[in-house]
Amino acid sequence: TRQHERQMYDSQRAAFVALLRQHLAEQRVPFKKMPQLGYKQLDFYHLFCEVHARGGFAAVVRNVGTWAQIWKRLHNYDTSITDSSFRLKKNYERFLLPLELAAIADGTAATHALLAALGVRLHHQHPAAAA
Repeated sequence: TRQHERQMYDSQRAAFVALLRQHLAEQRVPFKKMPQLGYKQLDFYHLFCEVHARGGFAAVVRNVGTWAQIWKRLHNYDTSITDSSFRLKKNYERFLLPLELAAIADGTAATHALLAALGVRLHHQHPAAAA
């Protein structure tokens, strides 16, 4: 049912955010609250999944227009926000890219199992070349 799917998504999102907060704390990256875009909280879990559905950070940066496509799929999409692609990329670089890089570099079965349980499939391209 739709309610069950929503509960599952909310559970996966909460687990992802907990993993993200833990990783950022270990890296000493300040993270107090979720950034807002379109007057709503940016859903980092949805953003991370959308980026990886398109091949990961490097592929998204390489393919012009992909950030705009991702923005249109997020729940806070708003046509009046003209710098959304720039802001999505910057938020991803600051908060999510460190987790992506660590997960790819780590390569442990535990990391990949955790992300797979959250519905995230990592693409193993190194994003440094795209930045």
